[in-house]
Amino acid sequence: MEIAVCDDNTLFLREIKGQLQTLPMVEGIYMFSDLDAFLLSAEEGRRYDAVLMDIDWDQDESGMDVAERLYQLAPETKIIYVTGYSDRFSQRIFLYRANLSGYLTKPVDMELLGANLHQVANAMPFLNEQSLLLERRGAPVSVPLREIYFIESR
Repeated sequence: MEIAVCDDNTLFLREIKGQLQTLPMVEGIYMFSDLDAFLLSAEEGRRYDAVLMDIDWDQDESGMDVAERLYQLAPETKIIYVTGYSDRFSQRIFLYRANLSGYLTKPVDMELLGANLHQVANAMPFLNEQSLLLERRGAPVSVPLREIYFIESR
């Protein structure tokens, strides 16, 4: 399983990477302390099976905003929100369109992290499936090849 971790706290990134490396289902770990860099990787076609997304950022967008944008690029990517401020965000996480799979609070409990990722792995029968990146209404959209029956260009 390919995992991206997005958080503006570099100490947290180091800690969570160490935790993820102990999980047998995790094959690749990609760390991002900048939301624009993360979105650029997704726009360039990099696919993640799951993203651990910090909600609160010292940037213009929140993690929920970026998760919603990621949904347009790769709707199959599972999002697990991570936050140290559960009282501020717990009521809003469902208002954004994302493929939400979990919600963890910091410090992250290793057992809950493993359970969340195990659930993601079990829900993804088409891991590492190829897809075609298209543009619809000016926004990139990822379409799994298994869903394409006919292509026409105008």
